[in-house]
Amino acid sequence: MSRVLVPRRRLPTLVGGAVVLALLGACVPSAPADQTTAVDVERYQELATDPWIGADDVRVARYRFGSNGLFDDGLASTRRQVTGERLAVLTAEIAAAATVGWWVAGATCDTAGAASGGGASVELIRALADGSSAVGTMTITSRGDSATDTAPTSQTVSVVAEVPHHSHPDPVVPDRVPVDVGTLSCLGGSAGATVGQVGAFEPVRDR
Repeated sequence: MSRVLVPRRRLPTLVGGAVVLALLGACVPSAPADQTTAVDVERYQELATDPWIGADDVRVARYRFGSNGLFDDGLASTRRQVTGERLAVLTAEIAAAATVGWWVAGATCDTAGAASGGGASVELIRALADGSSAVGTMTITSRGDSATDTAPTSQTVSVVAEVPHHSHPDPVVPDRVPVDVGTLSCLGGSAGATVGQVGAFEPVRDR
């Protein structure tokens, strides 16, 4: 007796697989417009080669894998120890940043040091070649011999600079006006804990 071969029924498996792929596809942005493009790479390269930052950690703007349409902006960061009085170090850093196009938008004392002797953060802006802007935050904290040392000579300078993912709107940049960080109360000045504009122009995330 000859055997009659009956084809296996694969249709349910294929349909089920198509449903799974459709569900996964709904969670992944379409390529390449929503992911990393040449625009993001060029912005990344500008931060990576910025001589003032001297970055030891650089990340290109990219899609946040496992998320539903969220993106991480490009980032460059570094930390260095500098010898000198707090205001002198901060002034020198600002001057060095200015030589490559950074300008100060605002500055603030940290919460613990708003009265005197504490750390300070400076927010800076730099125009990029494609017309967008990078936003940098420089933080200086002091290492004195004691908690009451108001003129320590060892400073930790931390810099974090960000550029927006190409799908994000550019940061809202304030008008460029002179900002004297030396007038901060934590640096011995009388202008209070904040000068200029701070925090209103950070890159937009998670769009």
